[in-house]
Amino acid sequence: MLEQALQLNPRSASAHEGLGLLFLKLKDLDQSQMHFSTAAKLDSKSYLAQYFAAELAFLRDKNYKAAEEYLRKALAINPKFVPAYHLLSRTLMLQEPRLPEALELAMKAVNFDPAESSYWLNAGQILIVMGRYDEAKRLGERLLTSARTQEESREAESLLSLIYNREDRMREARRRAEAMREEARKKAEQLNASEELETPLK
Repeated sequence: MLEQALQLNPRSASAHEGLGLLFLKLKDLDQSQMHFSTAAKLDSKSYLAQYFAAELAFLRDKNYKAAEEYLRKALAINPKFVPAYHLLSRTLMLQEPRLPEALELAMKAVNFDPAESSYWLNAGQILIVMGRYDEAKRLGERLLTSARTQEESREAESLLSLIYNREDRMREARRRAEAMREEARKKAEQLNASEELETPLK
């Protein structure tokens, strides 16, 4: 029926969107992406077409620029569509200079839907990348205490484990750097003392 609709009107955004959903369920990502991107171009009012086109660009092609464009259009159409905030924050997280905006978007998703654990995990991962371990730890602990399933508990524990491992590596790196500086200082002092001994009296 969807194909018949396209035969009658090849510029039917809703028919392309329907086929995009159908092929997504059939795991035919090539066809799904083609129809969603076409629907997005034909009908700027369809936030779902924009979102699914973004999701496929992000997951399948790693085309973060295209994904960002689709997601910003989706949010312009429907500012309350929480999954778009979440996916846009993940898209921006992969572009380091844009981490503050990624965190802002992640927290918007959390505030809109605090019951969704994946939004909390995303925010925690961004905080880790930014080196804000204390905030990430508090977030992970909150997620652990509010976990409703074993899967959510494991995810929270995994996040906390990642934070502690990062902190341990940072402490070890600082310790080694300090040891190297101390060794360099001692060698410099020994070299200066040796040069003083070898300098002939005038």
